[in-house]
Amino acid sequence: MPFTPSAAGQKLKEAASVKLLVYFKDGNARTWYGRPNASSYTPADPRELEIKRLKRYADSVQARINVAMLYDLRTGQEIARMKNGAWS
Repeated sequence: MPFTPSAAGQKLKEAASVKLLVYFKDGNARTWYGRPNASSYTPADPRELEIKRLKRYADSVQARINVAMLYDLRTGQEIARMKNGAWS
């Protein structure tokens, strides 16, 4: 049964400009979307903030990741890929 995000979650998903697709070593896969908002300030480049946050998450669980891919949602192009614990 697929997961259906709440209305607030759907709104954040639509506002995101990047997504992180992760394939774990245990066979599971999961997608995270960037969060363009910052808590108390307006970032100069919200897209770069999203990329930084998603890369930081992937770095924190790199031992469990088989492959992680970071995509630009506006163009559909791959921004970066993590394989064997290193970004390329």
